[in-house]
Amino acid sequence: MSIIEVMITGMILFVAFLHFFPQYVVRSKWDKALLVIKVRDTLNTIDRLNKTYDFAMDNDEFNDFMNRIFLPEKTGGVVVWWKVVEGDITVPYQIPYFTEGYKESMVDVYNTTTGLKIYSFTIGIGYPY
Repeated sequence: MSIIEVMITGMILFVAFLHFFPQYVVRSKWDKALLVIKVRDTLNTIDRLNKTYDFAMDNDEFNDFMNRIFLPEKTGGVVVWWKVVEGDITVPYQIPYFTEGYKESMVDVYNTTTGLKIYSFTIGIGYPY
């Protein structure tokens, strides 16, 4: 009889424990919001440094800039980035694998000796996991 009482008491305690300490997880969208802020801030920084055309034409210079900003030791996480240039100039760039990402574009005009070059400069940043 005492074994049955112990089993019933254990079940009552288990049900009470689940009732007072529910098992649920709250998911937030802060990772997505942080990506949006990173992309917009990076695009604004490139524009204010007046390096949009330089980064559009030179993949190595763009990657060096991004490596300095998004070091895992400084940011506390790993991100991948890419750029897409469309319009009067086209520079090939491979888009890396990412599971969640965000991209934003800006239109830029560059004055050359032959005339104006209008192109779209798109930056994307994503999480590789």
